Amino acid sequence: IKKIVLGKNIDTVGTAAFFRCENLEKVVVYSKDTRFGANCFYGADENLVIKCLEGSEADLYAQKNNIKVEYFESVADSSCKGTDEKVYYTGSPVKLSNLRVYNSKNQFMRLGVDYVVSYENNTEIGTAKLIITGRGEYVGTKEVEFEILCPYHSEEHACYTEQVIYPDCEAGGYIVKDC
Repeated sequence: IKKIVLGKNIDTVGTAAFFRCENLEKVVVYSKDTRFGANCFYGADENLVIKCLEGSEADLYAQKNNIKVEYFESVADSSCKGTDEKVYYTGSPVKLSNLRVYNSKNQFMRLGVDYVVSYENNTEIGTAKLIITGRGEYVGTKEVEFEILCPYHSEEHACYTEQVIYPDCEAGGYIVKDC
């Protein structure tokens, strides 16, 4: 065994559970509350790393037993490309099609594996919000605003003309509206 992944539903790892697992290099612990019994990793590879949430029981166990620790990275430290995409009002929820997310080491993050995306206020013209939520070995959230433009908007025009027929008479005309 080289790598062990302990899900959020694991609350205890027993005493000497991985005793003499000499090839064990990495243990990933998703729960903040997973407790470890005495000598849990006794005899494991001297380069063993426990990857966990900072301040978790796994973190405390690793520090107490001189085991190397890595922490899950926060998506708050990530960078986004494609949030400047021009998106226009359609009457339906708008999503960014060119979004790319990179971690703090500028490594490409995978949608659905490393993060998920949700949106707020993305059905009307104006400011919408993209919410990136960490998954897997990424935690936290990052919020990014983007603009939904009027469908008539162009670089030259920030307004559009609309034909109006008044219901109380046969008169009609045009009005100019700002985007």
